[in-house]
Amino acid sequence: SLPVWWTRRDAEHYALGAVSLLSSLGATHISFGAETADLFLLQTTADLLEDPPSMFQETLHAALADGAGYPAAVTSAARACNPEAGALLRHPNNILAVSYLRAIRRLSSHLIPVVIPRTGGYVSDRVFPDAPSASSVTEALRRGDWADALTALPPFSRQIVRSDFLSGTIPDLRKLDILLLEKLRSLCPEEVAALPDCAEGLNASLLKSAVHASSRDDLILRLTSRRYASARISRLCAYALLDITKKDIEDPNNYVKRENFIIVITHLIIESVIVFGSAFLAFRFDFSTILHYIMVSIVISLIPSYFIFKSYEARMYIM
Repeated sequence: SLPVWWTRRDAEHYALGAVSLLSSLGATHISFGAETADLFLLQTTADLLEDPPSMFQETLHAALADGAGYPAAVTSAARACNPEAGALLRHPNNILAVSYLRAIRRLSSHLIPVVIPRTGGYVSDRVFPDAPSASSVTEALRRGDWADALTALPPFSRQIVRSDFLSGTIPDLRKLDILLLEKLRSLCPEEVAALPDCAEGLNASLLKSAVHASSRDDLILRLTSRRYASARISRLCAYALLDITKKDIEDPNNYVKRENFIIVITHLIIESVIVFGSAFLAFRFDFSTILHYIMVSIVISLIPSYFIFKSYEARMYIM
């Protein structure tokens, strides 16, 4: 799993976070889904966006000048250079797939991409039993459409999900609306401006709309425009609720450093417990002998832990 400050960002930064993390951990492959499972075309599109020709730049600037949003402008520019690339960028998972390939190129990563075809109506509210989306199943459960939702789940998880929903273990995220609006109303302009991807001017609009909005959906509707997509506003809401700032995402390797340190410490503790316990049981309260084995076990545990830590430390700074 990725840290939240990457999962809540746009496709480009989400992919950069994933590729950076996997590369830092020494992974060899990255697998992702796409509506167009054509690796050559996906890579061609990624190369086009990473090294855009003059026609791309001119079309992009013209589309932006006409008031198009940035994603739509990029799609238009790509279509002008390569019609297949433009058609490909109309689908969300294709966009993320291209972002992964761009990140691999940008970071000079050795990850090998593996594309999986995406099928089914995963962007629809309707539950498709053969290929259901998590969001459609969740919404069906919230509406009380148990038959459709549970039929789409594997047998081993069907009973668990049903039990958790009946017990309230899985909450309705819309109940967070009150917390979100209260949080936004308590922020000052400087704090809102410190949120990731919060452009100049958007912070004031966000604060003003939060005063009058009755829910998260209402807030997003008030702020969505050709300039600011609803997905961007949704991410800002998550940043505000979780206290994520631009400073938090400046060093993406912080997560890797922390997780690798935990791995090393866990290794040290487990190995020490095994050695201590073995010595304790073997010598039956012969404390002088146990003390000797404690010292030996510390040395035994520290040596491999040191080399594991150095190995992970080297990987942390690959990026």
